[in-house]
Amino acid sequence: MAQVKDPVIEDRLLQHSIFSSLFLSVFGIAAGFLLSSSFVLFDGLYALLSVVLSVFSLRGGRFITVKDDVHFPFGKESLEPILVFFQYLIVFLLLNRCSRCQLPDHPSYTFVV
Repeated sequence: MAQVKDPVIEDRLLQHSIFSSLFLSVFGIAAGFLLSSSFVLFDGLYALLSVVLSVFSLRGGRFITVKDDVHFPFGKESLEPILVFFQYLIVFLLLNRCSRCQLPDHPSYTFVV
C-alpha cells in the first residue's frame, strides 16, 4: 500500500472521507428509522463513528505537522501511534459492547442498546 507523503493531499483525502462518511451516516440512520431496521441503523451509527475518528485523525495530523522545537525537540511523529491506538480502542469498545447485545425475539423491536 502506498503512503501519502504530502500533508496537503492527506488533509484533502481525510476531508473527503469525512464528508462522504457524514453523508452515508445520515442516510443510514434515516433509512434505519424509516425501515425500522436495527442493522441499517447500526451501520449508520458506525459510519458516524467513522466521521468522528476521521476528524480526530485530521486534527492529529495537523498537530503533528506543525513545527514546535521548544516543546517537542525530537518531533511529534511519536504521537501518531498513540492516536491510532485510541482509534482502535474506540472501535474495539464499540464492537465489544455491541457483541453483548441480544436481538429481541419480537420483530417490532427496532434497536437494542
